[in-house]
Amino acid sequence: MSAVEAPDTLRKIVILSRHGVRTPTPPPEQLALWASDPWPTWREGRGELTEHGKRLATLMGNFYRDYLAAQGIVPAGGCPQRGDVYVYADVLQRTKLTAQGFIDGLAPGCDENFQYRKNGDIDPLFHPVDGGVCKLDAVAAQTAVLARVDGNFAKVLDRQREALASLQSTLRSPKPSLCAASALAAGCSLEQLPTALVTASSGKSVSLSGALAIASTVSEIFLLEYTDARPASDVAWGRADLPRIQQMLALHDAAFDLTQRTPYLARLLGSALLSRVAATLTGRPVAGVTPDPAERDAKVAIYVGHDTNLANLGGMLEVSWALPGWQVNETPPAGAMVFELRETRDGQQRIYVSFIAQSAEQMRNATRLTVENPPQRVPIRIPACSANATDSGCSVDGFVNAVASAVMPSCVVNP
Repeated sequence: MSAVEAPDTLRKIVILSRHGVRTPTPPPEQLALWASDPWPTWREGRGELTEHGKRLATLMGNFYRDYLAAQGIVPAGGCPQRGDVYVYADVLQRTKLTAQGFIDGLAPGCDENFQYRKNGDIDPLFHPVDGGVCKLDAVAAQTAVLARVDGNFAKVLDRQREALASLQSTLRSPKPSLCAASALAAGCSLEQLPTALVTASSGKSVSLSGALAIASTVSEIFLLEYTDARPASDVAWGRADLPRIQQMLALHDAAFDLTQRTPYLARLLGSALLSRVAATLTGRPVAGVTPDPAERDAKVAIYVGHDTNLANLGGMLEVSWALPGWQVNETPPAGAMVFELRETRDGQQRIYVSFIAQSAEQMRNATRLTVENPPQRVPIRIPACSANATDSGCSVDGFVNAVASAVMPSCVVNP
């Protein structure tokens, strides 16, 4: 962590993490349409954290313990003081098991528990539109996304020509029925499938369909196969090594940039979480959110959500990150935005933000992580409040104002 180590004394840390390595989310019959060969099977159910993914989350928890002990936030041995650690997860199996993995690594053998919403299968903190907090304007969403591609998704695919060619050769040919559904002949290529923007029948979301959507999902699946330490023959059918997979992920990030970081969608989907993170970090009311005492008083607060949540906050704050070997704004399994509140020697407080994630090799090999052998980490500069390119820190007032300006008030959720 030395590459982005901020000066002076760490007072509080808030970590917004994606869940760890999971199984694919599309149903098998859908996956079967996209490739010429049968897909590898998984022991766990669709979209669930894998056993290896839980182990990797525990290793990240070990690292957080090592780093925070060095900073004087938690003891190097024994258990944290009651109330010093607060962990909150979305309601899905993959987020809850990731949260447990973090606790197992951060506070092994201690009486620490993570929190999650007990009633209902949707937590509006992570999903404010699905949770009914605020409403999507489908016309505004489509207009905002289409404006970014000049109404032509082919331009996005043209910019990712090499990545698309790599993915196409790995998948080989889609099933004839998929080609026929787009009025194409059997043996069509992935790139021939038209990319379109689709509004869900519920009116609660917009998403992509066609070539870019499939390419985004498939490239992510190849990464999951690699980081789950599956045999080489089960990683993209043995037809793609890590550099090629990371090249293909440009398609995943291009799709996420449109559907999760477009400003209207980012604000709609991310305001609840960003305002909660800011209120927890600063202990102040932020954008209408009053900090919950348990979150406010904890020295370490961890929220476990999804890659979509990270992308939303990145879009809201107009920030980017680039970890070595990964695409720009990639959100690897168990990757996280880290918010640190630090105090200078003269008593002034400043906020530093960074992005942290295990490398793909560290995930595949389940590498032990320490301060001496850390995961990858890069600083994030918030343009609205960071002093300059060489000082990524924000004053507390500047950070609160930046968050308040980015938030859509109708989408905030109080604890």
